[in-house]
Amino acid sequence: MTNNINPIFTNLSLAMDYITNTPVLLANESLVAELVARHEYNGHPDDECNYENAMRGDIECYWFTVQDIQERYESLVTRKTETPTDHPAYESIVEELIELACKYGGDIDASEY
Repeated sequence: MTNNINPIFTNLSLAMDYITNTPVLLANESLVAELVARHEYNGHPDDECNYENAMRGDIECYWFTVQDIQERYESLVTRKTETPTDHPAYESIVEELIELACKYGGDIDASEY
């Protein structure tokens, strides 16, 4: 699926640029998972650069956030489509979808909800 030539898999700074510039709801979860795997440090812990270690940790935290937020978002979208508009819970579902879209969506138009 991924391109082995893509520089984000070989350059930790470019991987950080990707996660910094990609909103959580628009991120490709499998790509981020591969970033974590490809940038894993396999050397002796005493030889690891602290700065690179912190970047690896940031990428891993981003991956966990992508998993959690995208799962929550998809669950809410499903609940919204299955809930009648006159149901008491419908409005709170829509409000949470708007909140997630505004906070984690980047270009996602929250007004569509």
